[in-house]
Amino acid sequence: MKNKQEPVVPVEFAGVSFSVHEMPNGRFRIDLEGQAIPSLPGVAYGLGVRAGARKEQVEKLRDLLEELCPEYYAGFLDRVNDEEFQDWMMEGYDIAGYLNPGRPLGPGDELGRDPFAYDSQ
Repeated sequence: MKNKQEPVVPVEFAGVSFSVHEMPNGRFRIDLEGQAIPSLPGVAYGLGVRAGARKEQVEKLRDLLEELCPEYYAGFLDRVNDEEFQDWMMEGYDIAGYLNPGRPLGPGDELGRDPFAYDSQ
């Protein structure tokens, strides 16, 4: 079923690449690497691959993702009546520096970078 909710803040795109890793339990994961979503610094993303998938299959999937998906995105859905969520979201934007551009830079921050711009290559 299609989700008809619209984001209440801009949808943020970031450049991405993919890498394959084998976990201690023998399963594989595909990590999304590259730029962080600007308002979600310090968050890692990846895909857990079904148990029993062969490394060759996972590498093929990674190659297709590399070919077809140069970026990923995040956006917050309309939760206007959810005060706790709104507070959390505004805190995240404050930490990311969007509400206070004069704050000191933190890990992952880039001086002078437009937080909502996608740096295409």
